[in-house]
Amino acid sequence: ILGDLDVDGHTNLDNVSIAGVTTTTQNIRIGADNKYLKIGADDDLAFVHTGGEAFITNATGHLTHRCDVHKWENQAGSAEYVRIDSNGRVIIGATGTIGNSYSDNFTVSEASGNVGMQFAGNNSTSNYASIYFGDAGHRQKHFIETQLGTNGHFTIGTIGTGPIRFTNSSGEHLRINGSSGNIGIATATPLYRVDIGDGVNAVSYTHLRAHETS
Repeated sequence: ILGDLDVDGHTNLDNVSIAGVTTTTQNIRIGADNKYLKIGADDDLAFVHTGGEAFITNATGHLTHRCDVHKWENQAGSAEYVRIDSNGRVIIGATGTIGNSYSDNFTVSEASGNVGMQFAGNNSTSNYASIYFGDAGHRQKHFIETQLGTNGHFTIGTIGTGPIRFTNSSGEHLRINGSSGNIGIATATPLYRVDIGDGVNAVSYTHLRAHETS
């Protein structure tokens, strides 16, 4: 084929059947909506534009996309929305990772305004929205979870006995011991239900109450 192969309803090009290997240095055009370009012995792989949407369908097996970097852009190619880089990292709203090496597998960025993520489920206390953290040994090791519906509870938890810590750039400030439940303020080894570490010049007990349970 030396020129374009144009299949757009012309009677002399309807139901074109080409056997063997066909090579073209030009375009293959299907100039109508809802007309499929089909590949495979049973037409398993198909490309179609409906007039409002475009589809790639695969009737059997996997649809594997092989590329060094995967990018999704707007039609004009002037804005990039999502990319999966050569290391398998997912990046939304940017072209490169911006976090630490241990937190850059999934990046969401918005350079000109607010940025966030939302998890929305059914408005019922029988449903939950959760983020789980795990490893090869246990897929659900630590979690952040909220019970949906009115007055649902919010949980930060772990399945082990490790502590829950609150830190900032100057270090750890509070922890809840995972095995005893003791709370340590300015101490990493709380020995009491509430243990305030050294270095406190004055302590007021006006709003602190301790009581035993039977």
